[in-house]
Formats: sequence, structure tokens, C-alpha cells
Amino acid sequence: MLRQIQELLENNIPQKDIAILVRKNNEGTAAANFLLRQKSSKEDFRVISNEALFISSSNAVKALVSAMKLLINNKNTLAKAELQTALHALNGEEPKHDWFAQNIIPPEFYAQSAAFLKLPLYELTEALIQLFKLSDFREHSFLQAFLQWAWDLGNRQNDLFSFLQWWEEEGSGKAIEVSEDADAIRIITIHKSKGLQFPYVIIPFCNWKKRHAKVNFNFWVSYATEEYAMPAPVKYSKTLDRSHWKNEYEEELRKAAMDNLNLLYVAFTRAANGLFIAAKKDKNTVGDWIESSLTAQEKWNEKEYAVGTVSRQPQQPKEATKMAHSLPAFQWRDKISIQRNGHAFFSDGHQSKVAEGIILHRVLAQVKYASDWPVVFNSSLSQGLFSAEEGEKLRQEWERLMELPTAASWFAPEWTVHTEVPLLAPPDKAYRADRLLIRGDKAVVIDFKTGKQKKEDKEQVKHYQELIAQMGYEAEGYVLYLRSAVIEKI
Repeated sequence: MLRQIQELLENNIPQKDIAILVRKNNEGTAAANFLLRQKSSKEDFRVISNEALFISSSNAVKALVSAMKLLINNKNTLAKAELQTALHALNGEEPKHDWFAQNIIPPEFYAQSAAFLKLPLYELTEALIQLFKLSDFREHSFLQAFLQWAWDLGNRQNDLFSFLQWWEEEGSGKAIEVSEDADAIRIITIHKSKGLQFPYVIIPFCNWKKRHAKVNFNFWVSYATEEYAMPAPVKYSKTLDRSHWKNEYEEELRKAAMDNLNLLYVAFTRAANGLFIAAKKDKNTVGDWIESSLTAQEKWNEKEYAVGTVSRQPQQPKEATKMAHSLPAFQWRDKISIQRNGHAFFSDGHQSKVAEGIILHRVLAQVKYASDWPVVFNSSLSQGLFSAEEGEKLRQEWERLMELPTAASWFAPEWTVHTEVPLLAPPDKAYRADRLLIRGDKAVVIDFKTGKQKKEDKEQVKHYQELIAQMGYEAEGYVLYLRSAVIEKI
């Protein structure tokens, strides 16, 4: 695939005139990742593919996310291992058993960890990109998308815990969006290419099965007795060739072969000027049909078949949308200051206690009832959110809260519980309450705070209370200060 693309580019064929057809999305992901990480071509490869460009497939993004997790908990050995694996992979190194014994994380990462945690989310992301020199690798599109999401999420809830939670629940499943007008290679499934045409087409994985790729599935046959006839499901297997349903089995084989032959026809007829195919030598795949056809025509030399040449095109100025070839990073604090509105507030001498409060805040967001605590606690511990030592402190904080009758009542099964509740206010403002309890026409809204008591906290919850009252509920409001276990009723 790489050789064919380079040949096309050397003949001044624009990247937007090249399409790579794949049968499965994971093949598209493999092709996109391979092209985006090439370092030897005279120009960067650019790719368009909604299916293939999942941001979580980027090693640069994996390094960023792992570094963020490690900042939160420097004893998170899993995050450390993931970070080192991503950094090795960015350098094109094959996995080795002694990777984890080699600490390639820059010492500055640990030395500046406290300073990093004080940064707003977007600035933190840029600082990590600079520290690990991630812009030196050809993953700019992934980094730009990650930065954009850090900016968008930071404007709504500018703290690292919330961002990582969003990443686990939603962000890791997102794909890069690239303009259709960009001068970029198009990766598309054969199914979606129906009715489309491209100047040059490459099929790098022309090796799908002639028959059904899956085994042990059911297909329907006619089952008849003297008294009645009815359709019946039969497990697809080669043993059917020696069964009562031999004819039905052979008919299913013919249908599968025809479907795959039609798929081959669709793929072969998408090219206007040139078609490049790569297939394995395997009698069970469609590549065998291609080899048999060429052999019958005495055009096969046991390795490849070629006819025609790529016509060199005159070099013309590119009018398509330009894509970034580099990722410049700046020291934002020299130009603009971004206010931090998130939960995480770090001050000298209090970072450890505040961090414990933030962890408890995040865990409480997953606990609806007191009976949920053991499951949520163990799950968070296994995910590396906190260490065993920190977990013991967290358990003590929870037990201290449950000793408060008012706080304990908030986790009773008599309530319908909603956590991280969005509240909309006219004309277009949105707020998020930490916990909302509903029983009949009564509602209780609670906000958890990790810092010191402030007047603004009560005003905020009072506003939530008013919004909920407008919905027809008899509303109560509370502020719970996690570090001091103090409850303020509004």
C-alpha cells in the first residue's frame, strides 16, 4: 500500500484522488494508523475516515491520558505502564518484556507534577504535549482534536477528574472529523463506496473469505414430516455436508460465495484510472479467485500482475482545504489567563487534603445508595483512581459521613436518586447539581464542596433550589463540605 501511494504522489496525483477500500472498520483503522505514522515519505499522509480515525487509537493521545491519570495518582502503576508503552510505540519500538523496567518518563514530569495540577485543563494538555515532545510525531490531527475537546470541556467544567471521567465514558469513542474538501486520502468501507467513484483505488486487504467468515451460526431450513412442515434453525457447520440438509447447506454456500463475489465486483469497479490490490495466497479467500483467473489467462507470474502505468500529472497549485503539518504550542500564561471553574483547587500546604476531597467527590457521584458503596469503592480502586493507602482514608471519610444522620438519609433507598444532574435556566444557561433526591413532590438538592466554606456556595445551591421549585417540587437545598464534614442547610 505504501509503495503504491508513494508512486501516485511522485506522479503528482493529489491525495484526495486516492481511496483505500476496506471491508471492516478495524482494517480502516489499521490503514489510517499506519499512514499517519509514516516518517519516510516526502510529504505527510493525510487521511479522511469517520470509521478509522478513532482518537483512542493514537499513541500520542494514549500518552496524554495516561500522564493525566498519573498526575492524579502517582502510585497508579497501570497508568505508568500505559504511558511508557505509548512513548515506546511513538518511537516505533516493538513491545519488549523489559519496557517497564526502563523508566523513560522525563524526571521533569514528577518534579513539576504539583505545578501541572494547578493548570487549567487546556494549559495542562499543552504543557504535557511540550514535555513529552508529542508534536514531533505525525499525530497532529489526533492532538488537535484532543486539544479542542479539552478546550470545550474546560469551558464547562474545568477540572481534570471530570475530563477523565468524560474520556472514559464518551471521549475515547470519538473519531476525528476532517473536512471532505481536504487534500487527504479517503478510507471507506466497500459497502459505503457503492455508487461512488475515485480516480485511484487501493484495496490493501483483499483477503476476505469466499464463504461465510463466521461459523457456528444458525440458518433456516425446511423441516417437514408427514403431519406438518415448518422452518427450523440449523447450526451452520461443515458436517451438514453429510446430513439430511446437504442440499440446503450447499445452497447456503453458493449464496455466500455469490455475496462475496458481488462485494469483489463493487470494490473493483470503484476506480476510474487505476486499481491496486494486495491479497494473500490462500485458497479460502477471494484472492484465490483473482489468482485462478489470471493463471487461466496466463497472466500470473506467481507474484504479481500489472498492466498500464500511472500517468504523470502536471503539478498544480492545491486549492483544497489545507491541513496542518505541525502543531505549534505556546505558553498561554504569557498571553492570556484562563479562569479555573472546576472542583480541583490546589493551594500550598493543602494539596493532599484537597486531593482526598476531590477523590471522595468523584466516588460519591457514582454512589446512589449506601449499599452501592462497596462496589463503587472496589471498582475505583481497581481502576487506579486511588492507592490502597488513600483508599483507607477514603473509607474513613465515608464512615464519618454516614455517622451524620442528615448525610446518611441522602443515601437511603426511599429516594429516587440522580447524580451530576444538569439544570437548565432561561435563556440558555446550564448548571450541574451534584445530587438530586426526589420522593413524591419533595426534592432535595445537594452540592459537594472540597474547599472552605464560602457564601457563594450557599447562593449557588439556593439558585438550584429555586429552579427545582419552579418545576413544582417542594425543594430543600444543602451544601456538604467534604473535608470538614460540615452540612449547611439553605
